[in-house]
Amino acid sequence: MEKHTARKYSSPLRERQASQTRVNILEAAQRLFLERGFAKTTIEAIAQEANVSKQTVYAVFRSKNGIVAELLDRAVHTDRTFDIYQRSLETADVHEALRLTAQLVLQVHESQSPVYDLLRGAGMLTPELARIQHEQRCRHRDDQEEHVRFLLRGRRLKENITISMALDVFWCLTSRDVYQMLVPERGWSGESYTRWLYEMLVSSLLDHSEARPESQEEN
Repeated sequence: MEKHTARKYSSPLRERQASQTRVNILEAAQRLFLERGFAKTTIEAIAQEANVSKQTVYAVFRSKNGIVAELLDRAVHTDRTFDIYQRSLETADVHEALRLTAQLVLQVHESQSPVYDLLRGAGMLTPELARIQHEQRCRHRDDQEEHVRFLLRGRRLKENITISMALDVFWCLTSRDVYQMLVPERGWSGESYTRWLYEMLVSSLLDHSEARPESQEEN
């Protein structure tokens, strides 16, 4: 007897519906965070606002923290960030790559700022916000590590600087805490921040033999 198995198929309509459900939940949560505050916004309320079941919200995001993390991710997944990222990978000039990377870091922080401002304004507790931020950065560290390894491959690093140490230096210098202190708090312009970050990455990571010829330095 011929054995029949269930056929697997991809339904474009079903995929679009799932994507729209995700967007609806995110937009509903964002509205409620702003109106009620993070602590007072329940999963039940988000489900009702998005016109879905509570089980659907849990199935898609697991928790309110998962929703916040997705809001932060969506804020930076833009054409501009993708363009800067690609250009940093395509150039053969490590200095240009690091300069573009500094611009990318600025773009990410600026894109996420409205979400963080919304949550702070909505009364979200600082420790909770810090924990979500930390969890998100941990999830992204693998991607960042891959990027840095690619940029520094075949390059001479400063004496006694291993690639592992270089990754840690990059992680610290590009942190949101540093950005927050220099730009919103100290009033640095985005241009000043990216120049500083580029120069710090070069001076902290690259051997002097990787210095740019004077003719290529910016005026």
